[in-house]
Amino acid sequence: MNHTLYRSFLALSLIAVPAFSQAPADPNPAGSPEQPLLDYSLTFDAYSETKLGALTSPNMLRNFDIASDRFKLAGVTLTMQITKGVFGLHFDSGYGDIYKTMNSFDTWGGANRYFGQAYVSVKPIKNSDFDLDFGKFYTSVGAEVPDTGSNYQYSRSLLFTLGSPYYHFGLRASKSLTKDLVIGAQLMNGWNDVVNNTGGQSAALTATYTKKLFNLTETYLVGPEPVFLSSVYQPIVVRPKNVSQLSDSVLKLTPTAHINAYIEALYGEEKNVAGRDSWWGVAGSLTVPLIAHWSLCPRWEFYKDATGATSGLVQSLQEVTATVQYQPRIKDLFVRAELRSDFSDKPFFLSGNTATSKKQATALLAILYTVRGKK
Repeated sequence: MNHTLYRSFLALSLIAVPAFSQAPADPNPAGSPEQPLLDYSLTFDAYSETKLGALTSPNMLRNFDIASDRFKLAGVTLTMQITKGVFGLHFDSGYGDIYKTMNSFDTWGGANRYFGQAYVSVKPIKNSDFDLDFGKFYTSVGAEVPDTGSNYQYSRSLLFTLGSPYYHFGLRASKSLTKDLVIGAQLMNGWNDVVNNTGGQSAALTATYTKKLFNLTETYLVGPEPVFLSSVYQPIVVRPKNVSQLSDSVLKLTPTAHINAYIEALYGEEKNVAGRDSWWGVAGSLTVPLIAHWSLCPRWEFYKDATGATSGLVQSLQEVTATVQYQPRIKDLFVRAELRSDFSDKPFFLSGNTATSKKQATALLAILYTVRGKK
């Protein structure tokens, strides 16, 4: 595919919004009175964060909450899903640091800068759950997503920030093999880019096994993608062919209606002309109710940047976060207070332009509010 096709697709997506969208998972057939033609929401996401110590540099090891000592708009997001028979369109569009960070690696700007997702969908087989999506969609890797309200914590994990892609552009398919097992396959233009910048496609395989008290998701990505090297900005004809692969496992536990937890393990590597870069990590998080309207969500993780490809320094990192969430009686309003400490085995955290410390502690207060509608 060429650049003109990509630009045409996103332009047509914007024009086609009134006509089509991806149907949300629903046991009712498309077009029934119980299933809305249009499902939309508008989310406001803002935070204020401060360092607990002498460090004066921007928050390190963060992606969407970098700013310190002031209120900051992380993002305002309009999400739409519009269903018309077996066809649909889904998009997440907005403004803020979330969109700026996600699209910062993409060589194609334009309208792409304001979209997290934009894809058309189709169910080609009648009375089947076989789904096809084409366009820009969030990665299947990991326990966390760019949508803050869908995560346990406000700040993203190291596995999300350093070790995983945000999104892909291409084709994906999924189908149930049994009532418990769903498999999928994807063919994409690399990681975090709409226009192919590698001269080859990346591929992914996914599988999710679900039971009453848990589900296990496996994702494997592979392709000629220069994930972290500056060669990503070189012309394709002279760019070295790097081969990157990423394996991720997420076990989600739901022992009760009010307690949720997950355990994630990730391994990635990039083979290139200089040899091989690798990174891996494990993370775990839990959410438990405290009293009415209050819940506690702790998280711990370990991340090994074996060659310094993802963080810029060969180091072992740990992170501990404690998030308290308050949900008042106002529907879809959340207030989160968070204490987080990041640790390295090397002086990594900056004071000015100098790495002076092996740890960084921060405190954060965030407000999330979503307005939902259906027609």
